[in-house]
Amino acid sequence: MSMFQETPRERHQIDFCCKTSIAGELVPVVQEHGAQVFHCPLRPDHVRFSRELERILRAGQYDVLHNHLATYSGLPVWVAKRTGIPVVTTFHSTHLLPLNPWLKLPGLRTLRSWYGCLSVGYALRNSDFVTTISKGVLRSFDPDGRRTGRRARVTYYGVHLPPRPRPGDRAAFRRGLGWPEETPITIHVGAFREAKNHSGVLAAFRGARARVPAAKLLLVGQGALRPDIERAIADLGLTQAVLSLGLRDDVPRLLGLCDVFLFPSLYEGFALAAVEANAAGLPVVGSDIPGLDEAVQDQETALLHRVDDTEGMADSLAELLTNRSLSKRLGEAGRARAASQFGMEVAMARWLEVYDECARLL
Repeated sequence: MSMFQETPRERHQIDFCCKTSIAGELVPVVQEHGAQVFHCPLRPDHVRFSRELERILRAGQYDVLHNHLATYSGLPVWVAKRTGIPVVTTFHSTHLLPLNPWLKLPGLRTLRSWYGCLSVGYALRNSDFVTTISKGVLRSFDPDGRRTGRRARVTYYGVHLPPRPRPGDRAAFRRGLGWPEETPITIHVGAFREAKNHSGVLAAFRGARARVPAAKLLLVGQGALRPDIERAIADLGLTQAVLSLGLRDDVPRLLGLCDVFLFPSLYEGFALAAVEANAAGLPVVGSDIPGLDEAVQDQETALLHRVDDTEGMADSLAELLTNRSLSKRLGEAGRARAASQFGMEVAMARWLEVYDECARLL
């Protein structure tokens, strides 16, 4: 959404086609910015989807199709080839996991995996450009570069640098939560799902709190695992130390009011949340995994550990909560790096370059 809102309309008009019949919460927002939203349900037979997508592409006389369908990415590429429209296919994650519970059943999961190999392989070979949101994602799909070659691009997401907190904002924030004004606060932002490793978040925080008893933790996000994690918080005796805030629309402000960002994910396509934390001036403690090791820089803007090393993360978290000079050095370096490498203007330039190259193929 941030990228779309920053796109100069005199250069590019962008419309959206969703593979569901349900209008999501962002539909009114994109419509306010002049975009059309088409709903083209993707059902198991694929026939109606293919026909409707082809009709939309021909009627709209589009110059580029930007395809984000992951496991099903081969289908839009096939349709685009039929209409003669250049296509960019983007992959956002190293893992193409089923979102519907029934697709996780053993037989269907295997069938989906076979289908995914064929579909993704076709998209990699036949897209005019293949973009990924990190080098790690590109390596996961095309380790030796043979399937994409010179058609591959890494196009990182962009972030805005939030304003710094005003004098007194941090103290007022803590008072509003019922905590002392000097309370050290760790924050985690992420959906409550397996990949975000909330169990690791609690383990690392609990270990750090043994050294910093006044420390508190904020969890921001929503998801199916939230009730389980909140029960775990109670079972670990952390009810007074951990707040689960749910979804928030003021995450950049929250980040700037906290002290350390904790992010021990099991896997990431590109850890945008960690970039946003750095942009807000927060140092990051997290897992040394592809997608996160590009978003932040170990020992420079973050302290990274093996994904199973929650004790090491606890030590680093405690160190940053008590060593303000180290915390400030990493946070300021992170803000500068976020501005230079992942600022919105830099990111938009990457995307628009790909669109322009693709459109020139017509």
